[in-house]
Amino acid sequence: MEISVGLGGIMSLSSMLLAPLYDRLTRPSELACVARWRSDLLSSLAGEVLEIGAGTGANFAHYGSLVERIVATEPDRHMRKRLHRRAKDQRIELCNAQAEALPMEDASVDVVVSTLVLCSVTDPL
Repeated sequence: MEISVGLGGIMSLSSMLLAPLYDRLTRPSELACVARWRSDLLSSLAGEVLEIGAGTGANFAHYGSLVERIVATEPDRHMRKRLHRRAKDQRIELCNAQAEALPMEDASVDVVVSTLVLCSVTDPL
């Protein structure tokens, strides 16, 4: 019997294994500096925000009160499951979309945020 797993299956398996560990694995860097960077970058934003590749929602706690709406995209279903748990704020809308195919009209938001997302972009060039 031959078992074949394509690249998509390998990516799905690695995502399934990584998603539950992601916050624990990144915690040391968040405590060291990344959380401070997030706060510096996001706390003064205003209006409508599109966040590309929201992961597990680490940015959510850093958006200030001037942000009226956050459309958070996350194409990975395992990360999106964790993201949903953090999306308790009424301003947050979750969206299953890749950066290359956003369901938004051009110039329809005030700010686009992307942090640590190039792993989810098929062709960054």
